[in-house]
Amino acid sequence: MSLVYFSRLGEITQESPAFRHGEWSREETGITEVDWGPVVWIREVDLLMNGEPARFIEHYFVARMKGTEIDLTHFTAEEKQAYIAHHWWSLDELRETKEMIFPKNLLNY
Repeated sequence: MSLVYFSRLGEITQESPAFRHGEWSREETGITEVDWGPVVWIREVDLLMNGEPARFIEHYFVARMKGTEIDLTHFTAEEKQAYIAHHWWSLDELRETKEMIFPKNLLNY
């Protein structure tokens, strides 16, 4: 199980988060075999992006994937510059981590 998020809705696209999550997973991870669950959390946060203020509206979905191999060939130049790493959390890791995990009731899904 993993969480994904969608940022800057309306600025990048007019599609809904439900429509975009399939396209996002393919473009951002290369993973196409995903069983999408419900939206489990929505967060709005204001951050600086390249020195400019930006509002991020993030929709978090539960996603069950058949594979975990990442393909980053579809990254934009901006994404390549900002990218650090991917990490898929196992259920055991989520249960045992001391990190703050959102939504707090994630394991209920």
